Amino acid sequence: MKCSALFFLLSSISSAVLAAPHAAAASGDLKADADKVEVLDDSPGSAGTWTVIVDNDDPRSLEELMAEMGNIQVKHIYNNTAFKGFSGSLSNASVSKMSVMSGLKTFEPELEVKLLDVQVNAPWGLQRISQGDAIANPPTAEASIAAFDFKYQFNGTTADLGKGVDIYVVDTGVNVDHIDFDGRAKFGFTIDTEQDDVGHGTHCAGTAGSTTFGIAKAANIIAVKVLSTDSGSTSDILKGIDFVIQNHVKRSKEAGFAGSVASMSLGSAVRSTSLDEAVIQASAAGIHFSVAAGNENQDACNSSPAGASQSSNAIAVGATTIDDNRASFSNFGKCTTIFAPGQDVTSTWIGGTNKINTISGTSMATPHVTGLLAYLLSQNPDLKTDTQGMKKLLLSTAGKLSTDKGTVPFANNGFTADAPARKAKRDFARI
Repeated sequence: MKCSALFFLLSSISSAVLAAPHAAAASGDLKADADKVEVLDDSPGSAGTWTVIVDNDDPRSLEELMAEMGNIQVKHIYNNTAFKGFSGSLSNASVSKMSVMSGLKTFEPELEVKLLDVQVNAPWGLQRISQGDAIANPPTAEASIAAFDFKYQFNGTTADLGKGVDIYVVDTGVNVDHIDFDGRAKFGFTIDTEQDDVGHGTHCAGTAGSTTFGIAKAANIIAVKVLSTDSGSTSDILKGIDFVIQNHVKRSKEAGFAGSVASMSLGSAVRSTSLDEAVIQASAAGIHFSVAAGNENQDACNSSPAGASQSSNAIAVGATTIDDNRASFSNFGKCTTIFAPGQDVTSTWIGGTNKINTISGTSMATPHVTGLLAYLLSQNPDLKTDTQGMKKLLLSTAGKLSTDKGTVPFANNGFTADAPARKAKRDFARI
């Protein structure tokens, strides 16, 4: 007897209106690596410009420590109540001396620092996911939300956000001609025609990577159409994942490739072992997965592919409201890896090249994390295919949110420098 279950596009449609990351470059203590510097000569500046902070407990004065280092062309002296040190052009000989000196707390080559850019009039979800603090006096009416001046903070420029990362939107397709994708969206796979007849996939793609409503504004958007209307089958979805894996392998050999993120805002209210296994294996192959936790207001471990998050590095995403509450529909529990904005989210839509719509669901929360993953990949190239390391990084940068189901991880701090079987056909229906 064939088994199957009902699957859902994890969103709900509301009326149309208007719609995150601070990943930081780590500087760190470079003492351990200093002995690797090749000593060439003692001419000032031969090792470039360095910054040095001394140990406050060392009895020697800053001047004495500097004299011990040798040739220094001083740029700045730091002498305040919190720390003391200097920056300056050093010789290779000076760097070599520092590697064995006591009294130094940290020293490192001078690093480039960019402005923390801000997008004004951004969707509320972008402000919430890119800043540590809750939205002060949040508006509640949809019209008020649209008029509110939210700000999306991120490091670098929009051209840096997800650059080189492929975002696979495994959904109903994408309106690739929408002006907000700026020519970065294309179809990679479809079960029928290359168009989004529903709008769901286009909305998710917009939150992940469109220029106005998206987080990773420079990422490549690849439509993987596995649902032709509101529903589809697990076999189609697995075929879509199959394409994602194959294309990922191909793309990983090309210059400029920065990683693959698959976004799946679909699922079932019951477990599907085949779907779970496909996600588990794709994740093991180096594809970063964000999947919807589900809209049944139940334990996410009862659903797929959210349940796969416990046996893989896939990330299951629950939904929050603008006032930092768990959305009433959102699933929860240990299979919900992280929470993100998911109610009254505005993004790109179908029916034209400039259409938008505002809808709710864990479907809308998922692409917030998808975009965040793409952003983090562009900032951390060493994690290109390290799904375990990326999941760890995501959770280590997450904030904490107190909800009716306990304290949960919340995707709001990834950008700082410094959560009954049905028969035969497995359908996906939008809620």
